[in-house]
Amino acid sequence: MNFPTKISHCVQKFCARLAHDNRGVAAVEFAFVLPILAIMLLGTVEVARAVDADRRFGNATAMLTDLIAREQELDDADLAGMMQAIEHLMRPYASNTLSLGVVAVRAPMTAGQEPRVEWSYSHQGKPVPAKCATYSLPADLVSPGGRVIVVESAYNFTPMFVNWDHNPLKDNLSNGFIAWTDKATLTPRSDCVHNTTQETSSSRCDFSCN
Repeated sequence: MNFPTKISHCVQKFCARLAHDNRGVAAVEFAFVLPILAIMLLGTVEVARAVDADRRFGNATAMLTDLIAREQELDDADLAGMMQAIEHLMRPYASNTLSLGVVAVRAPMTAGQEPRVEWSYSHQGKPVPAKCATYSLPADLVSPGGRVIVVESAYNFTPMFVNWDHNPLKDNLSNGFIAWTDKATLTPRSDCVHNTTQETSSSRCDFSCN
């Protein structure tokens, strides 16, 4: 057997051994599967965080409405204390993007007129209508002359794993945030919730836009 034949024979044997050698196959397959598993894991964590934060946000809106509706008389300092308590409900999520607006609305006594704002309160820049401004309520929500407490809320949720500087999806998330809004409405437990800071009359439930 000449030298070229020996070389060819050795190459053939080496190729045959290589074709039947399955060492390291698991590592190669795992390298292909690892990115998919990582994406699934991170996605599961992110979805769980979003669901939990959304639940806390909804509870915060509903609880604030219920707290205010229970009162007969309060002032802006009382409302500020309530806001601090509500912010604790968002933990462990940041509360600095939670904005809340409280609007006390009275339905008109005369048919055809619009409901009016008795007083309003804003927390962390939430826009609220001024006193005596009109406020739309669903039809037949409250009887003529009746009152409701409305809480409007907004929250910017920050995902953990899609909020880096060069992420191509960042623009689709409103600059890294997912914006949520909520609204809750309750009838006061008593005839009204009197805000002593903003009401011009010392008498409870004495409301006038004149």
